[in-house]
Amino acid sequence: MDLMLAEGIGMKRYTTGRHNVDVLAGLRYVKISNDVSLGPAKVADGSPDWVDPIVGVRWTYSLNDEVSIVTRGDI
Repeated sequence: MDLMLAEGIGMKRYTTGRHNVDVLAGLRYVKISNDVSLGPAKVADGSPDWVDPIVGVRWTYSLNDEVSIVTRGDI
């Protein structure tokens, strides 16, 4: 099984002090290549692919100039 993911995302950043909140939007491309064999016989194969929209948020908190905490969630 092979899996390929590619994302194209744009963002808008809002900053207040040590906090950054990024609003994300874009597209995610997914392709799965699958071959299933049972002994010498190939049972199934396929390569579905699709594109999904992405909407999400990323939050960053700067502890100091060198260390930050980053979280991200998208659907």
